[in-house]
Amino acid sequence: MFEEGTSGSISVGVTAGGAGSAEVDESQADAVQDDGAPAECDAALEAALAENEVLRARLAELEAALAGVERRYELERALVDAGVIDVETALTVLGTGADSAGEVGDVSAVVSGLASSKPFLFRSGAGGRGAGSAVSGAAGGEASSLTGLADEARRSGDRRALTRYLRKRRHG
Repeated sequence: MFEEGTSGSISVGVTAGGAGSAEVDESQADAVQDDGAPAECDAALEAALAENEVLRARLAELEAALAGVERRYELERALVDAGVIDVETALTVLGTGADSAGEVGDVSAVVSGLASSKPFLFRSGAGGRGAGSAVSGAAGGEASSLTGLADEARRSGDRRALTRYLRKRRHG
């Protein structure tokens, strides 16, 4: 049985054992209940803050990795759309295979710059067919005139295209 006294104290009466009653001041009761709890709360708070910082750092790492993967995918997609023959070689030439921290910038400008500086990495013509394989003997037929063959050899940098141009020029 609990009874509240007039002086801010709580009276506790024990009736079963007949041991009597005890009076405890409320401020003393709060001090007894909180004994050691502030230190435990501070330690738990510090641990939670430290874990929060670790998780934030890990999140930043994962976001950076995701951005790198997205940049690489965007560049690969643009290279494939531009008709690159070997994506890995093109990425190596661009330096993105090893450079994960570098910004690519405008992907279309990078791909067009690569196509103009290294045209042999790209398929010739809009149809996606190359100049022919080493055993095919002749080109597709898109460049049968002397001027067309010269343009093809200049644009692609392919030795077979240059050979076709020189044969056509020599034999007419």
